[in-house]
Amino acid sequence: AGSFASLALATVLAGLGAANNPSTVLWWPGLLFLAVTADARRTLRWRQIAGLAVLLAVSLSALLYLPLRSLTDPAFVYVGSYDAAGRFVAMDLSQPANLLWYLSGRQFSWLVAPYTPLELLQEFGRAVNWLWAGFLGVGLPLGLWGLWTLFRRDRFLALGLA
Repeated sequence: AGSFASLALATVLAGLGAANNPSTVLWWPGLLFLAVTADARRTLRWRQIAGLAVLLAVSLSALLYLPLRSLTDPAFVYVGSYDAAGRFVAMDLSQPANLLWYLSGRQFSWLVAPYTPLELLQEFGRAVNWLWAGFLGVGLPLGLWGLWTLFRRDRFLALGLA
């Protein structure tokens, strides 16, 4: 715990996770916070930081599969949209703009864009209610209590995990 090897493993897993599911980049700020506040940070050298950057780039290279596969004109394509006539139009992921569109989740923007800030707050309340009902009101308070206990013992770890 706190060693360079642990940091390197976390970096590789972060890159592979993002290559597998781009939404995993949402936990990168917490990982970066933990890395910056870890004991290993005090002993990190620029050469090791460069090595971590290379590890991240190599693990993210799995993303290259999408544009390379798109260039072969595969028989089955799941990325695209339907035109006005109801025909499926495949998206060419070898184009950087299309790949960014796909990886950023913009294909789902129509699901989020219609919400006003008040409606988003109501949806958040509904999600908290589902969590409360799903865990019988036990899991959520216990989780918050555990986070508070951890915060009192190790603030940086608690903030990174929150």
